[in-house]
Amino acid sequence: MTILYRDIRTYGLREQFYAQARDLGVLFLRFETDRKPLVTVNPTGIKVNAFDYLLDQDIEMDADFVVLSTGLRPHPSAEKIGKMYKLTRNADGYFMEAHIKLRPVDFPSEGLFIAGLAHAPKNLDETISQAQAAAGRAGALLSQERLTVSGIIAKHDRERCMSCLACFRACPYDSPFIDKDGKISHNEIKCTGCGICAGVCPAKAFQVNSFRDEQILAMIDEVV
Repeated sequence: MTILYRDIRTYGLREQFYAQARDLGVLFLRFETDRKPLVTVNPTGIKVNAFDYLLDQDIEMDADFVVLSTGLRPHPSAEKIGKMYKLTRNADGYFMEAHIKLRPVDFPSEGLFIAGLAHAPKNLDETISQAQAAAGRAGALLSQERLTVSGIIAKHDRERCMSCLACFRACPYDSPFIDKDGKISHNEIKCTGCGICAGVCPAKAFQVNSFRDEQILAMIDEVV
């Protein structure tokens, strides 16, 4: 067996599988995109021509089967779902967790969890483990009669608010909303205390608990 590859990356204990394959006689042949392998079919069988960079020459192989590895890419609906639920995605289009070590199956938005190929290409055992972790997190949430939210959230001063909609457009969690009076109100349950609304509000109608402007300025004055 010969495996033609562009790049091989093994991690964890999977390095053992690569070593075992080499011990069993599997050949690994690297190729570049400017000199891709060529497969031809003729009456005598299948021929595969490739350039071996170690031998620095072209080689020809007879093949009984040619098996292509299938690449993975995000589902086409990922972009729509990400915008609908305010979910972050990486440069490749896969969803991102809140924290790779502290919250590996949580989204930044509370109550939403991630698992499987929506997160990144991965092996089946990793997918199962992550799905079990996400189910456990969801089960722990659903088992409680009451939920405790963080006290560090934004507070909205309706008297100072000009309803300019700056916070409404900027908030990634849809906490500010337009009420029946046509003015901005604030849903504190959705708020995560990120402080974006406080940063963009020109009237300073939004302030984050424990991080109000006067508190931050006092800390700066103390430092300098």
